[in-house]
Amino acid sequence: MLRVINEGTVEGLSQAKTPPTHDRLFYQNLRHSNEVFAAFKVHQMGEDMAAKLFDASGNLKSFDKWLRDVSSISSHQVGAWLRTEYDTAVIRAHAAADWQEFERNKDIFPNLRWMPTTSPEPESTHAAYWRMKLTLPVDDPFWNEHHPGDRWNCKCSLEATDEPVVRPADLEPTHPQRGLENNPGKDGHTFSDKHPYFPSDCNRCFANRGLKNKLKGLFLNQEKNCYSCPLIDNKMKKAADKVNWLFNIRKKRAIKQAQQLANEQRRKFLVLNFKGKPTVVSMKQIKFWISTKQVNKDADYFREMALFTAMPK
Repeated sequence: MLRVINEGTVEGLSQAKTPPTHDRLFYQNLRHSNEVFAAFKVHQMGEDMAAKLFDASGNLKSFDKWLRDVSSISSHQVGAWLRTEYDTAVIRAHAAADWQEFERNKDIFPNLRWMPTTSPEPESTHAAYWRMKLTLPVDDPFWNEHHPGDRWNCKCSLEATDEPVVRPADLEPTHPQRGLENNPGKDGHTFSDKHPYFPSDCNRCFANRGLKNKLKGLFLNQEKNCYSCPLIDNKMKKAADKVNWLFNIRKKRAIKQAQQLANEQRRKFLVLNFKGKPTVVSMKQIKFWISTKQVNKDADYFREMALFTAMPK
């Protein structure tokens, strides 16, 4: 899931007119927000599936029965919903990159105009903005919550301009959809922490379980800020450490098996069946292949993403 959202983010950044290729903090924030979002998405899916383990009488369901009951959850979470999240990540990453450009050029083009959607079926909630030629300063508070991308699959855009401000007296902003209340160009978060995957407060967070954490949050008057929460960061670090540990084990086993096979055949080279064709490879090539390719596709999900790969954590 994280890989898909990251791919959407990279796709959106690449579509921008002038991607902010040197803003490391901007990329780090987007990457981290995707990690947090994916963590809560996976946790929510797990909770929903766990709730289906028992029937109305409290009896544990058979595996086949449970699998049928959770099929709708998995098909939505990794199907239709994930596709919508990918598409919206593309849109919001593109908008975030454009926003960086607006900020850099606001001394020349101080205002932003809401432009018509490219969708063949315009949505009425945003249509009012571009019909009234809404034009506001880059620093106007309106853009904190209301902007193209504050509705799922929105295809509107903003255009920098030096034309006068147009703020109709009857302007009544529509409330953004849940999870899209923030401006990713300002805070670097692809989605907001008001998304349904996120808890309503810290006491309901999976990362805040345990008496010690709850007392700490109570005494410190902890406020919800999921993207800057050390508890969530710690949970993700432990999960990443476990993935890396498993990856290294699989890597070592694969190398050992290749070496044993080479020793048995008393050869420095092996003939492998690669995509249906016999291919001669050396042990050095095998080690490199195991280290960088298919042993675990998700071990380094940024490997093919040039815009992210160069950004250190």
